[in-house]
Amino acid sequence: MLNNPDVGVLSRALRSVLTADEYERYCSEVSAPTSLLEVISLDGKPDVIVHYAELIVAADRFNSRADAASRSSTRYNKAVKLRQQAEHQYERACEYLDEQLGAVDAQTENAIRAWLDRDFNTSPTGNISIDCVGVARVVGSRNKYCLAAAGSNKQDKLQRKLSCQQQALTVAACALLYEPALESEILAANHTQATDRSEKLRAMLALPDDDLY
Repeated sequence: MLNNPDVGVLSRALRSVLTADEYERYCSEVSAPTSLLEVISLDGKPDVIVHYAELIVAADRFNSRADAASRSSTRYNKAVKLRQQAEHQYERACEYLDEQLGAVDAQTENAIRAWLDRDFNTSPTGNISIDCVGVARVVGSRNKYCLAAAGSNKQDKLQRKLSCQQQALTVAACALLYEPALESEILAANHTQATDRSEKLRAMLALPDDDLY
């Protein structure tokens, strides 16, 4: 049914070919969180992230003004001053986040870091720099330098939905094709065969976990 894999099928079309249980399972799989960020998003953004994002936005404003001033040959000194102010604001944001991460327990720290688009390491050998390109940004930011922008997240969700549709339809098709055969096999099997199958299943379930792989 996925003739157009980039679009998928409508919900009403899925309901027409899936049983109630199959459709409910599909909906659960689509809405289930698949990353730490999606799990913690259910509780909303931490206050630390909200304030950090505000500091980054303030720095971005200075940076944008510096870009505009640099395009004028008569405003070079103004552009330099604005660029310095932007770097100061980026540095202030990084210092704030660094302090907050150092003041919380490991679980809270991981929850905060999950909202960042990159690893946050401000040491001399780290990956963070106090400029518009190298500063860590909040996941979902529309800034062009964000490594996990809102658009990519939307595309990931679409791909997951299409994958769940394909899986749901495949499972439903297999059920229609093979269930009659299975029913016939069960009806035709004698008591000895059923007992033998049951004993084999019990033996397999009794195996250590390592023997299952």
